[in-house]
Amino acid sequence: MAAQRAGLPVVAHARGFGSSRRLAKRVVRYFDYHIAISHAVAENLLSHGILPERCEVIYNPIVPPCAVASKCVCQSLPHVGMIGMLQEWKGQHVFVEALNLLKRRGMVFHASIAGTEPFGARGYEQRLRQMVKDFGLEEMVSFMGFVSKPYDYLAQLDVAVHASIKPEPLGRVVVEAMLVGTAVVATDGGGIPEFVEHEQTGLLVPMGDAELMAQAIERLIRDLELRQRLSAAAQRRAREMFDPARHAFEVRRVYQSLIRR
Repeated sequence: MAAQRAGLPVVAHARGFGSSRRLAKRVVRYFDYHIAISHAVAENLLSHGILPERCEVIYNPIVPPCAVASKCVCQSLPHVGMIGMLQEWKGQHVFVEALNLLKRRGMVFHASIAGTEPFGARGYEQRLRQMVKDFGLEEMVSFMGFVSKPYDYLAQLDVAVHASIKPEPLGRVVVEAMLVGTAVVATDGGGIPEFVEHEQTGLLVPMGDAELMAQAIERLIRDLELRQRLSAAAQRRAREMFDPARHAFEVRRVYQSLIRR
């Protein structure tokens, strides 16, 4: 309101999915323009009545690491991992189910789950640990807790897994894995398919499907050439789409165009 009274344009940076159409209609009149972090978010904005000419997609800037820890040469088993908040919608339980399927097929691997539960939340991590115990995966799966250097963790993996069972507005952790050159298996909701192109920059699986997730992980473990091809293409894609300089240029362009009106 203050900006409107001062005659200044207002830009909203949309980073998630809004669920209230009524609320959106009430607040949209205060914004001159909307920048969405993905086409999935932009489509959500349009579904709430925002005009297409007042909205565009500018991907978040994600700074690639200057350097990451080298992959441990003593690592004899393929390492599959997942990093993120331990929340049901993030789908770590689907990941554990997929690991169980791989074990039953005779696959030998090491898997890790990095991350902690949100502040005040309790129960999901214990559920995951119980699943690991019930499946007999205790010697194969490690819980890493909070990881202070996510790029280093992701660089140690042979396959990084994203398992969300609800659409992600963007899916930053997938981009981070791509930036360090780690092959990815990701679910196909939200903004993920905008940069993970199936069979080109990674492997996509339906949300909540442990069987297809297991199949995708197994493909990447067994096929080194495929893993290297996808990870190299993914790294190039991520560096181009999420380049900080490109982001700054595009945001500046939007603000300058509004100021000139």
